[in-house]
Amino acid sequence: EYKIMKIGILTFYESDNYGTVLQAYALQNYLIKLGHAVYIINLKRNVNAKSRYFESKRIRKYTFLQRIHNKVIMYIHRNDSDIKHKKFEEFRKENLAVMQTQYEPGMKFVESLEEFDLIISGGDQIWNPYHKTFSFDYMCQFLHDGNKCISYSSSFGVESIKENSVLLNMKKCLSKYSSIMVREKSGVDIINRMGLFAEQVVDPVFLDDSIWNQFINESSPEKYKYGLVYALVDYPDDDDKIIKRYAKNKKLKLVILPENRRNCLRNYKKRFSLSPKEFINYIAHSEIVFTNSFHGLAFAFLFRKRVVLLNTCTEEAKKKQVRLKELLDWFDVKNYELNSLSRKFDCDYKKLEAAVLASQEKLKKALN
Repeated sequence: EYKIMKIGILTFYESDNYGTVLQAYALQNYLIKLGHAVYIINLKRNVNAKSRYFESKRIRKYTFLQRIHNKVIMYIHRNDSDIKHKKFEEFRKENLAVMQTQYEPGMKFVESLEEFDLIISGGDQIWNPYHKTFSFDYMCQFLHDGNKCISYSSSFGVESIKENSVLLNMKKCLSKYSSIMVREKSGVDIINRMGLFAEQVVDPVFLDDSIWNQFINESSPEKYKYGLVYALVDYPDDDDKIIKRYAKNKKLKLVILPENRRNCLRNYKKRFSLSPKEFINYIAHSEIVFTNSFHGLAFAFLFRKRVVLLNTCTEEAKKKQVRLKELLDWFDVKNYELNSLSRKFDCDYKKLEAAVLASQEKLKKALN
């Protein structure tokens, strides 16, 4: 039997990014289903900041004409950005229970959080020290020792952390946790190197797959069979040719969800202003998903789609792909590379189901 608790979640939720919003919704929803009162702690992210450890690198060099083309496309679609933002705001309002009070990072807001029985550091890359809005508050640095906190599916977003001062500060914060569950195996290794214990669990979007059905319409959002291209970072021009050829052979149209400028350079059908609900619907009705997004991959698995991992243009971007590769390895996925499109796609869904069950049990045990 559970003690019914008032739980506060520390996670990213306010950016107009599909994965970010949907993982926050999934974790909150699962905890509510277990009977708890759950609120997302309204911690303001300084979106204009740069992490002390953050190095800004241009992802890709564009030609002069491409830069002009990008600017024109962005100008033409400026209204779409506003529409998309409104849809995200609407989704957050309808589906997320966020605390009214907003806290600045680094504030001594511990007194206000005493009403919570438990604080959970939630999913997404909230522990990535190279993220431009990183704050140790996502590691509960504001809590006094002995306060109850756990983490579920927090991600460092990188394979390793070089700075000892960062690791020491992280260890100081995480030593207070009664249970540390992280999303990647590399995250378990980082925490083990601090001399602490951690377990790997699935992303919150996997915890209860029945919640996504409410967002799926019976009829497809397009009048034809389509492959979905959802790239968060640039991928090489040559990859386009392979995607086009595959689509032609399979008599598929292509729909692009443009999440970076590079997506604007193509002459395919584009959907600039989808809401989180529409995003799910588009993946659910697609024939195949081409992506280099973690949550693009996750939802493709949830809906049992053939998935293809897009390449990246820079070494910097390649390093960040480690979290996607780990997910593919975990579920024994074969033939997910672009050049293996002619071969049979293979994913061990039994392994996925077992990982979900094990993660649910770990979370319930930590809550107990």
